[in-house]
Amino acid sequence: MDRFNATMDKILSVSHEEMQRRIGAYKKQAAKNPNKRGPKPKAKRS
Repeated sequence: MDRFNATMDKILSVSHEEMQRRIGAYKKQAAKNPNKRGPKPKAKRS
């Protein structure tokens, strides 16, 4: 139970802004993979 509590404390200590930044960075890196499986993200029209 102590390991679970320690892990949850680490997860919850990260701010929402930091999580959004990490997710955005991962999505940019993942979008560069031409062999991605599954649905492709929509391209933005400009």
